Amino acid sequence: MTGRVKSVVGYIRVSTDQQAESGLSIEAQREQLVSFTIASGLELIGLFIDAGISGAKDETERPGLREALAAITEGRADALVVSKRDRLARDMSLAGYIETTIRRAGAELIVLDEQDVSPITRCVMQMVAQIERELASQRTRLAMKALRAQGKHCGSTPYGYTIVDGKLEPKVGEIEVVQQIVALRTEKKTLAAIAGHLATSNVPTRRGGRWSAEQVRSILERANVQRIEQPKNTAA
Repeated sequence: MTGRVKSVVGYIRVSTDQQAESGLSIEAQREQLVSFTIASGLELIGLFIDAGISGAKDETERPGLREALAAITEGRADALVVSKRDRLARDMSLAGYIETTIRRAGAELIVLDEQDVSPITRCVMQMVAQIERELASQRTRLAMKALRAQGKHCGSTPYGYTIVDGKLEPKVGEIEVVQQIVALRTEKKTLAAIAGHLATSNVPTRRGGRWSAEQVRSILERANVQRIEQPKNTAA
């Protein structure tokens, strides 16, 4: 860190499965950044956070990172501070792009666990972060493959269904709407017309929003490959 650095912005990121880890939690990173700036006599003018967002995504999908970089490129801060380099990015090329953006703005990137670390060690640390990300992705794919082999559903639950013991089952209140959509389509109704009919009939979407032609299309595409069944009667 050079003597010219006076004001800094801090950046914190946690992915969904890391929020509970003591060394990577939002509060743990916040404490590290604040302690560093106080001890170094720097002014922390902003602290930006991306919660539950992958380090493989760039600034267009990370509002916290986008705001932090804006503070740098607009000249409001002399440096960007992160606790670990993989909080900035888990992809080597993306990390390089971000660091280049900071350097071209005449600012610095300060990584707390890399103070007095050689460039070669920094490169190795970044490679390890990328390998960890790729291994995590591979584990996820293997887990999903195992679930499919067991006949269990993977992914989001489609409209009209619920998950029971890992398998899709028709959901009362929604499967009837799916049947209605299919019936309207067989009458040659357009996607927009079906969406409009559901809206005027006050049929709610799963999230309570307004029906769209794209939602109708998605339901019809699934209905073409899966037979629509009546929900099981659970009454005694």
